Amino acid sequence: MTPRRRKKHKPEDIVVKLRDADAMPNAGKDLAAVLQALEISEATLVRWRAQFGGMKAEEAKRIKAFEEENRRFKQIVADQALDIQASGSQRPRLQPHTLDLLVIPVPESSYRLVEEIQTGQIC
Repeated sequence: MTPRRRKKHKPEDIVVKLRDADAMPNAGKDLAAVLQALEISEATLVRWRAQFGGMKAEEAKRIKAFEEENRRFKQIVADQALDIQASGSQRPRLQPHTLDLLVIPVPESSYRLVEEIQTGQIC
């Protein structure tokens, strides 16, 4: 038995094959005959039903187009992150005049210590 060549199915072809797979058992064919006629495995049929079940061909085509567009956007973001990392500027540096705007919470006992130092009670 020669190994089958892996076939890349288009979304609209998958929807058509799923419709055929649903119609063939009603015509009296068993599952093995359906799978052989469609040239797919049972696992592929189950996966396609989960992914494309109840869709029209146009909807499946649109979803695949969106997935491809999303993949391209993720690649762009990853490339930009690498560029930023390679340039060494991961985040903007604080300028000296912005440091006085930072508020750091301190415990109440620290205020007492500062007052004692300012009044000269602690050396």
